[in-house]
Amino acid sequence: MSKESQEVKFSGFLPSLPKEKLLQNFEEAKQKIDVESEDHKEIWEEFSKAVTGCICEIVFSPKISNKEDSDKASALLKNYRDDALLINPKFFNKWIYDFRKRFSSLLDFWKNEMVAKELGPLWTGDFELFDRFDDPEPGKFYQLAVCESPCLEEVVSAVSTASLKKISLDNTLADYKDNMKAQKDIDINDEDAFTKIFTEVREVLWKLIFDEPALSETKAKQAAELLWAYKVDACFRSPYQYNDWIVTVRDELVKRKFVDFWKIVVDQELGLIGSKESDYFDDMDDPEIPEFYKIGNDNLKMESK
Repeated sequence: MSKESQEVKFSGFLPSLPKEKLLQNFEEAKQKIDVESEDHKEIWEEFSKAVTGCICEIVFSPKISNKEDSDKASALLKNYRDDALLINPKFFNKWIYDFRKRFSSLLDFWKNEMVAKELGPLWTGDFELFDRFDDPEPGKFYQLAVCESPCLEEVVSAVSTASLKKISLDNTLADYKDNMKAQKDIDINDEDAFTKIFTEVREVLWKLIFDEPALSETKAKQAAELLWAYKVDACFRSPYQYNDWIVTVRDELVKRKFVDFWKIVVDQELGLIGSKESDYFDDMDDPEIPEFYKIGNDNLKMESK
């Protein structure tokens, strides 16, 4: 283990902490992980062991009958699962099967948290990393011998009732994520359907950012979260559309002198998608990402004079 990985400690995952504090510690711990580091995989696994160890301690303690503890464990598991999707899904899937083996009782937690919230293995319904030959088939995962029929019925029901809805301005991120998940359940290969979702989310983002003369802090946070989620999905499905559109967003931000939101775009790297984020690009056609931000910064300075 290198000096760098030894310096990263993940000691904030104590089962006794309240849910909000645990989730805060989770986010803060993630910030310690440098994705560019040569030890990134090793450090992520150390982080994963700390998180999953905490989840197990909560779930398999005598206090799990406490609803508060159940909520805490499932919330931490969901956050970890969401991040594992893009970083190391196979590590997560190996652990989640080991986790399942420990359920000989605790049927309430299994049914109400694991099954109802679909916290089992990552599969093509979450991300196209898996193909037909190595897809974990989550339906089988949820067939615990002690609750095979009810659990499977819930999984099948969740898929069969999947549907899309209009993205509301009050609940933008959740609605967008629900639509993406629903479409993956309906037909993960229907590119036209995903294009419609992306078109709608761009329209919603434009309204959030530009419908008012000034952008409130609340709206800015809401828009930034939605923009980040859209960019992540666009990396794997339509980066060219995203790149064309984000240039118009940049130019409108400059025109309206929305300096604070432009700073969010820069700080969170919400600009152009390139080869580091998407396999659609190689070194020969990689967009000029630094130039994208430079143009925005330079034009804002000119507008401010």
